[in-house]
Amino acid sequence: MDLIFILLMLLGLLIGIFAWYRDRSEKNKRFSWLSYASLLVPLLLILTMYSTRGNFLIYTVAIGSPLSLMLCGYTLFKRREKKILAIIGLILSLISNGIVFIIGTFVITNT
Repeated sequence: MDLIFILLMLLGLLIGIFAWYRDRSEKNKRFSWLSYASLLVPLLLILTMYSTRGNFLIYTVAIGSPLSLMLCGYTLFKRREKKILAIIGLILSLISNGIVFIIGTFVITNT
């Protein structure tokens, strides 16, 4: 189970390095609302995971984790965008996707 999280963290770092390498010659980089949203959505999902219970939790995390992953991916490959907030958000969303995968595989599945 730890291997899943290690692989997801390495995947996030490799995607971040690739996005940085792709846009290294751009000037006038700045943070936009996408950068802040790509950091805040995974943070809110992780806070939701540890603060609520029930059906709200299941639907929110199951829908929000892939959504935050797509938002971070879009922000990483947008030109003239600073990448650090998107990289942190990507790593957090990969961790939340790993938690959703583990819960879906080992907890919800009947054996």
